[in-house]
Amino acid sequence: MPRSLRVGSIVPLSLVVDHIEVGAGLTITARPKAASARCPRCEGASSRMHSRYTRTLSDLPVAGRRVVITVSVRRFRCVGPECRTKIFAERLEPNLAAAYARRTERLETIVHHLGLALGGRPAESFARRLMVPASRDTMLRTVRRRVQRPTEPLNVIGIDDWAFRRGHRYGTLICDLEQRRVVALLPDRESGTVEAWLSAHPEITVLARDRGGCYGEAAARTLPMVWRRLRADGFIGSLRVVGEWATRRRRHEQTPEGAPGKVPSARLLARLMTTGRDSLSKAETVTVATIEAAVPALDEARSLLSGFQNIIRERKSPDLDTWIDTAAGGLLASFAKGLSRDRAAVAATLVEPWSNGQTEEQVTCLKLVKRQMYGRAKLDLLEVRLIGAG
Repeated sequence: MPRSLRVGSIVPLSLVVDHIEVGAGLTITARPKAASARCPRCEGASSRMHSRYTRTLSDLPVAGRRVVITVSVRRFRCVGPECRTKIFAERLEPNLAAAYARRTERLETIVHHLGLALGGRPAESFARRLMVPASRDTMLRTVRRRVQRPTEPLNVIGIDDWAFRRGHRYGTLICDLEQRRVVALLPDRESGTVEAWLSAHPEITVLARDRGGCYGEAAARTLPMVWRRLRADGFIGSLRVVGEWATRRRRHEQTPEGAPGKVPSARLLARLMTTGRDSLSKAETVTVATIEAAVPALDEARSLLSGFQNIIRERKSPDLDTWIDTAAGGLLASFAKGLSRDRAAVAATLVEPWSNGQTEEQVTCLKLVKRQMYGRAKLDLLEVRLIGAG
């Protein structure tokens, strides 16, 4: 069934169309219908016109032509006796254009979604093909301006770090696990920064995190009712690289004399000892048997690790303390010590339905957005793109 395109479907009914010019583009000249306008300061109505000026609004293309709406806007004198505004310009309908805008609201929405999905330069290239007049800077300004930050109270959050530049600079991502969306990006992963953010959200009841020291400390100091501080003194944290180096060094020192000269790498050894026997090849099975015969402590560690996996899978919270005490005297002593320091948080993972897996997923999305913008996006732009995408 054929349908005709009417001017009323392009121009809002609040405007009167005076002239339409069709050329390389489509130019629509219009003016408001209303006889009066309200002062933006005192909300008083006035019909005392002072002067006119022209607003030019870019609109969505029609039939392969760019569309421009020129509106003859009036200035009015405010009649409010106590109002400090003497002369004001009438406002167009919000669904047409916001104050001072150069684009209609529907075009602004398209620009916002293009910038939100693609970033700056890719969005500009795609917008050019859609005949949408907007530069990459305009895309990014629109994304920043139109962000709608979550206003609902936070109950369950996940927190994890992410890399601006791996090994040099890190930030912190905070995720609402109930709404499955990013709520904030912090510029670093320092305990003080996290504490300041948590202090502004005392309504949080559950915090899912990894075993990084600063997040646990910040939660213990800021949210003393969700968690209790276990470490009142002693070592307050360590670099992950140092911990891995110390573990490898300790295992090397505990290796008995006469062991094979070519020792598998730590990564390969960990995979072989944590993989089920039915999933190993014949050569790998022989290697594991040789290792277990030469280093009985590794066989014991493998059994302990299997027991820990069983506790996690079946959520056997009462068995956790027994496992930590058993593992404290073997090769998994460092791991057991770390669990002991964060015992309350580890025990909570066995009874709570929340985990930090969703936060890790949001970090992966953050990496994609960061690389999409060539690593040059500022923190606020990364934050609004992630929040807007949610």
